[in-house]
Amino acid sequence: MKSAALLLSLLVMVVGVTGCTSGPELTPILLQGRIIPDGVGIEPLSGHVVVSDGCLAIALDSGPTYPVVWPAGAALESGESTLIAFPNGKIAVGDRLDPSAGFLIPASSVSKSVVDIDSCVEAPDEIVAVLTSINGIVFGQ
Repeated sequence: MKSAALLLSLLVMVVGVTGCTSGPELTPILLQGRIIPDGVGIEPLSGHVVVSDGCLAIALDSGPTYPVVWPAGAALESGESTLIAFPNGKIAVGDRLDPSAGFLIPASSVSKSVVDIDSCVEAPDEIVAVLTSINGIVFGQ
């Protein structure tokens, strides 16, 4: 009986330890596209680059977090799942985007132009941030 209790204790410890190990870090989804909507004004969008629900996003200083549609040509740096490269600069997850500019728009307005957008929003009326410039890097949206 004593050996059965000892065996059970060891089994619990092994299962507990293996359950705590973390797997490989997943690469976040980077949404990109060439978005030029009619009648939308560009406004300041200051905040931090974050990963939210597996997607690259901006956590605005005003509170909400939105998935970001980066300009066409943006890419994750090879071998770096937290570094976003543009033709004329780079930013990383955690970087502060200030000054930065863009606009907030329902996902349904850009869904035909952005691959994988359904992976980052649950409903067509959810808002995404389209960035047009960040920290002095100007994009050709």
